[in-house]
Amino acid sequence: MKALVSLFKLTGAILFLCVCFPANAQNSYSLLFSNTLNENTSDFIEYQPNKFAIVGWSNPNGWLKSTSRAKIWLIGSELDTSTLTFSFGDTAAYFNNICKRTDGTITACGNMYMPPDYEKSYMFFVDFDSLFQIINQKVFVFDGWNKVPIFLMLATNNNGLIGSAIAYADDSTRLCMIRLNDALDMVSNKFYSQSIGLGCDISDMIYSQDSSQLWLFAESAFSTGYDFTVIDTSFNLISFKDFPKYWNSSTMEVQAYSGEATAKLTSDSTFILTGVITIANMNHPPTGDQSMGVSEWDSTMVWTPATIIGSPDTTEYPAWANGIDFINPDSIYFAGTYNMSTGSFYPHTKSWIMTGMLNRELQQQFIHYYGGDAYYQAYVMKCTSDGGVFIVGRRYDYLSIENQDDVYVLKLNKQGLITNINPKISFLKERLAFVSPNPFTDEFTVNLLANKAKMNLLDLSGRSLLTVNLSFGSNGINAEHLKPGVYVLKIQFENGEILVEKIIKQ
Repeated sequence: MKALVSLFKLTGAILFLCVCFPANAQNSYSLLFSNTLNENTSDFIEYQPNKFAIVGWSNPNGWLKSTSRAKIWLIGSELDTSTLTFSFGDTAAYFNNICKRTDGTITACGNMYMPPDYEKSYMFFVDFDSLFQIINQKVFVFDGWNKVPIFLMLATNNNGLIGSAIAYADDSTRLCMIRLNDALDMVSNKFYSQSIGLGCDISDMIYSQDSSQLWLFAESAFSTGYDFTVIDTSFNLISFKDFPKYWNSSTMEVQAYSGEATAKLTSDSTFILTGVITIANMNHPPTGDQSMGVSEWDSTMVWTPATIIGSPDTTEYPAWANGIDFINPDSIYFAGTYNMSTGSFYPHTKSWIMTGMLNRELQQQFIHYYGGDAYYQAYVMKCTSDGGVFIVGRRYDYLSIENQDDVYVLKLNKQGLITNINPKISFLKERLAFVSPNPFTDEFTVNLLANKAKMNLLDLSGRSLLTVNLSFGSNGINAEHLKPGVYVLKIQFENGEILVEKIIKQ
């Protein structure tokens, strides 16, 4: 095994591919890294002001492990981008975390799959210099464990790293914590004795305010549902609790968080949390609808009613790896996926990346939608040094022959908008209206994000059947007089833009 580790130290080869755009810094933009390979991402950092490094992987053969390659996308502006592909001998590899340590060193981590069968996987860590040349790398093999994929990584105050992982053996699955020093040497690790479920997923890990504890948010780590686990920095398990439900006796409504929970600390004992939330009402049958919820919690698991993002009849999910962030808790930014498909990883439906802002009372200040020409999914968002928002996600074009995943990036200003449009670059426009439900029976709703617009409902011959002046917010449309069939909805906005969409009456 020592020889194998030495091999990794000697065989890190970098293939540098440059996206040929002239440098021209911008404050806000959208980017699509279109490639014939399947490419995906999971994390990013702002390593210098307005310069971003995104980590992930590329794979020309979909889910075939042996062809996976670790990858980094570097962005200075929409006209200043490059990609780095890393090959480590005959292994397969992917990056899933990146962080900046206290001395400025940039570290990425992920997992390697070993030949010949590419079934066993090991952790690996790579240090980069300012030009993203490899200056140090380590791979860790844990005897008795087939797979130990690292989930999350945090920098320590002494320039080291702490990571959390799920360890898999033939007869056991356990939570694993590791600590590395500044040279990427393993200082300590712990495999907890309690076996956990195969479906366990660590969605977030944050420090307590005094950095003496690690707070983990995970599905089925030490309980049967979503749980909040407290571990000290010596890896002693202090406590774990199930996420409680919120019961409103006046409305007979129950709110429950059930996935993708990410958190941001606001004080020594309170944090803002976002996640997938399910709502049930004791007076009505359950609908099964899932939404993105945001609420304030304390470390005893007491929480306020959640602010629900999006419309009640559409599934909205928070960004998978990080759905909420703020520099000042008076302006809380969020990101997620509108019209999320939960039935397939390769859905044949349209979706949008949604982003917006809440105030300190968790009241929605604005919301914007980008995408809609393919299937989009928000993966991670963070606030930027200039007060804006950076979002990285996935674009899956189900209409193309290749049906490939591509990396999609949004750099937005503090109002969540793209303001600097370069005519040489093709940008997606913000979606300004949504129609639901579709199909409908007697009524449908137009949710307008502009101040006002004019709606015209046409039959397929182009004959106008109904004209309505729309205003900002929810506009209910009564169409019970129409016969079942297909109609054309035309919405004209004040700026001259026109949205045309087919709707169906059942």
